[in-house]
Amino acid sequence: MDKQLDIGAFLAQQSDAGTVDSHGDFTVSHQQAARKMAKFALPRETAWVSMLVQTAVRWNCRSLQLKQSRKETLFYFDVPNLNLVPTEEAIVGCLLSGKIGGKSALDAFCLALRALVGQARLSFILVADGGDMVPRPIYSGQHYGSITEAERRHPRFSPKTGISLTVYHKPRKESDDLTLMFHRGGVAITGELDRFCYLSPLPIFVDGRRVDGLLTSTVLRFSKRRRPLLVSGVRHLVDSPTGMPLPVSFEAKTFSLLSNPRRTLRTYGGRADFDAVFLLSHRLPNRLPDQLQGLNERPTPQSHLVLVNDGVVVETMALKIRTLDMALWVFMNAAGLSTDLTGFTTVDDDKRRARVQEVIAQVGFQLCQKNFQDIDFFRSDLDAQSPDDEKADFQDAVSQRLKILMKGGGAGLALTLINPLVGTTATLGAIAGAYYLKEQAQKADPYLVDRDKLQIRIARDLEELQKLLVTTGVLNDGPEEPLKGVEFDGDS
Repeated sequence: MDKQLDIGAFLAQQSDAGTVDSHGDFTVSHQQAARKMAKFALPRETAWVSMLVQTAVRWNCRSLQLKQSRKETLFYFDVPNLNLVPTEEAIVGCLLSGKIGGKSALDAFCLALRALVGQARLSFILVADGGDMVPRPIYSGQHYGSITEAERRHPRFSPKTGISLTVYHKPRKESDDLTLMFHRGGVAITGELDRFCYLSPLPIFVDGRRVDGLLTSTVLRFSKRRRPLLVSGVRHLVDSPTGMPLPVSFEAKTFSLLSNPRRTLRTYGGRADFDAVFLLSHRLPNRLPDQLQGLNERPTPQSHLVLVNDGVVVETMALKIRTLDMALWVFMNAAGLSTDLTGFTTVDDDKRRARVQEVIAQVGFQLCQKNFQDIDFFRSDLDAQSPDDEKADFQDAVSQRLKILMKGGGAGLALTLINPLVGTTATLGAIAGAYYLKEQAQKADPYLVDRDKLQIRIARDLEELQKLLVTTGVLNDGPEEPLKGVEFDGDS
C-alpha cells in the first residue's frame, strides 16, 4: 500500500491470476466475486448515493457534506472520532472481497463504491485521512485513472481530516448518455437525496444548504394546493425497534389549511420520540362541486406506507385507501427486517407482516382519538413571526408580478413615458404592489368561504381512513393516554 491503488486495474489483474494470497478477509477469489457482482445491481443507478447516507448513519457521522461543481461532487463524512476512519488496507480488503449484503458501515460504503463504478459507470477518488499519517488515494474509473499521481494528491480531494470521496460526473462528450444525467453539478445526485434521504437522522448539506427534512422533500409534493395537516407518530410498539431515527427537525405538529408554509417549517418543541411516524396532508380542489358533498366524485388512492432503514427510504407501498383530498404517509422503521443482498427490498415474511399490521393499526388508533377529531383545520394559525411571513409573501408576489409586467419591451417604455420622473422600476413596483393589495382585499380567502363544503369532504376522507386502517389489521389497545401533537394556537 505504499502507492496509490487503482481498484479497477487491480481487480482485472487479480481476476486473471484467480486469487490473492494474503490474510483474513484479504484472501479472496476475484473470479467468484466478479460472478456474484454480475448478478447484483442496486434498484437505481443513483442508489449508491443513498448507500453513502446509510454509511454515514452507521458511522454516526455528525453530518454528510456535499460540495458540487459542474464536473465533480465531493462527499465529506464528518466522523465524530478519527479512530472510526478505516485504514486503506481495510477499505481495499472489503472492496476486493466478494462480500455483498453486510450490515457494517464499511460493507455499505464499499458496496456503494462498487455500484458507483460498475453500475453507474462513474469515476471516484477516495481519501481516508485518520490524521496519523499521509493518506494514499484509492481510485477507480476512467477519469481518475487517466490523471497523474501528483494530480490525485491535490488538496481538493482531501480538504480536511476524515473521509472524502470525490465523484466525477461530467460527460466525456455530450452524446455520452451513460453519464449525461450527472451533468451540471450532479443534479441526479441531489435528486436521489431529495427523493430517498429526506428522513436522514444526520444533517445533509449540499453547498451549505440543508436538504434533509420531512416537510421539505418534493416527494410529498407540498404546494399552494397540497398542504400538511398533521405530523405525529406512535409509540410503545412491540414488533418495531424502539425509537425510530428521525431528522433533527422532526417534531409532532398540527397545522391549519391557512398555515403559512414558512410557519410549518418552524420548530415549536413538539414530541419527536416515536417508533413510527405519519403525516396527513390535504389537497385543495381546483373548484368545489355544486353538490355539497361532492359524492359524484371518484376517490383515488393517495396514501402510502414507506419503509425506512438507516435514514433512507428503501421501499414505498401504496395503501388500499381511496380518498377525495387527503393523503396519509406512514413511515415505518425497517431496521432488523430481512432483505435481499441490496438491502433495498425487504422480505415479505411473518416478521415484516406483523410489523406492518401493528404500525397501521396504531396509526388508525391515533386518528380515531377525540383530540384529533376536535382539531380545527380552518383556524387562524399565527405566531410572533407571522408579520414577517406576510412581508416575505408580499415581496415574493411583487417580484412575480414584476416579471409578468416586464415581459416584452413595450411595458417599461410606456410606463416611463407616462411617469418619467418616477422611472420604470419604481412605477412597475408600485403597480405590482397595488395589484397584490387590491387582489388580497377583494377576495376573502376562498377556502374560508367554502369552509362548509370542505369540512364535509374532510370528514368523509377521515371516515374512510379510519375505517380502512382499522379493518386492515387488528386494532390493538393503544397507550393509556393518547398522544397529542403540538397545536399551533396563539404564539405557541
